[in-house]
Amino acid sequence: MLAVADDNQDLLTGRYAVLQCDPPGGTHRKGTKSCEALEKARGNPAAIARDRNRSCTTEYKPVKAFAVGTWDGENIIFEHTYGNFCAMLAATGPLFDF
Repeated sequence: MLAVADDNQDLLTGRYAVLQCDPPGGTHRKGTKSCEALEKARGNPAAIARDRNRSCTTEYKPVKAFAVGTWDGENIIFEHTYGNFCAMLAATGPLFDF
């Protein structure tokens, strides 16, 4: 399960998507690309390769990203607050783009 919320929101009131890999499925609109990114990062959202071509403003409008699930039988819990939505997408690719 993936969630994204503005910093002033509780994650329960944010946006959600379900991502299933092998085979890709769930409610995530970019499921296949997200699974490919996670495969390269060995299931670790923090290890997804940064998109160096994405140019973001320095506007400070914090956004929280949260992921919980399993990868190769290991439990994964990820939570991070980014400076803005663009910075989150630059850091995590398609994973939280739903």
